[in-house]
Amino acid sequence: MRHTIQQQCDLLAKATFPVFLGIHARGEKQPGAHEALVRGKPGAKQSSAHDIFSVARKHGFEGLLSATLREKALDACGASRQTLFLNVASPEIGNEDFIPSVARLRNLNPTKNIVLEFHESTKLDHEGVPLYWLRKLKDPLQELNVSLALDDFGAGMDRLSAIFSAEFHYIKFDMALIRHLDLKPLRFRRGLQCLLELTHSHGAIAIAEGVQSAGEAEACWDLGFDLEQGFFFGHPVPAERDSTFSLRHPAVFAPQ
Repeated sequence: MRHTIQQQCDLLAKATFPVFLGIHARGEKQPGAHEALVRGKPGAKQSSAHDIFSVARKHGFEGLLSATLREKALDACGASRQTLFLNVASPEIGNEDFIPSVARLRNLNPTKNIVLEFHESTKLDHEGVPLYWLRKLKDPLQELNVSLALDDFGAGMDRLSAIFSAEFHYIKFDMALIRHLDLKPLRFRRGLQCLLELTHSHGAIAIAEGVQSAGEAEACWDLGFDLEQGFFFGHPVPAERDSTFSLRHPAVFAPQ
């Protein structure tokens, strides 16, 4: 018997578990925020997020799986008050089911600071659906007390125009800009600092992604990044293996 789309989605989601990558402020040993990621359970056919979503994409339920995994990640956090970054899949862009799915998240946890992160593959252009749709999201998401993050800023020039057109609360700088930053020439670092100033002038919080060394971390702080994440601080782990989830940190990273 053929499974329905919902059944296929549920079966695939059941074979996954959420892991969390910490996001750090300067001078803080413990993360005050996390990004939720997904991994396949031991023995599952798909182990990586790429493989998991490739299956969903092939069978036409990538957006549904994305919404399901957001709920699963939020549930895994329990009563933690830390800020949680949750990814949005490209097929959800412009979908009428998106806001109801976010409302369900808010109902699951009325107090958590939730940030929706738009994936690197989302094309933000002035003429297409994404930016128009993002502008329409402003009021309903504000009512739900949910923030927006732009992922991989700097990976393409469409991102540079997007920062002027959509009111993102967080801008996550692509790891390609961060790699070996401490060894980059002064002109490169000055150019990156200009992008940081642009980010701050629009009232957004700047996050350095993919920090892998002490040198990169220090170079990012020196340039003026507000937050950092990457394997230098630790690898993604399940919530039960991250002691910071039980510390009940306040949501200190909420934009004003």
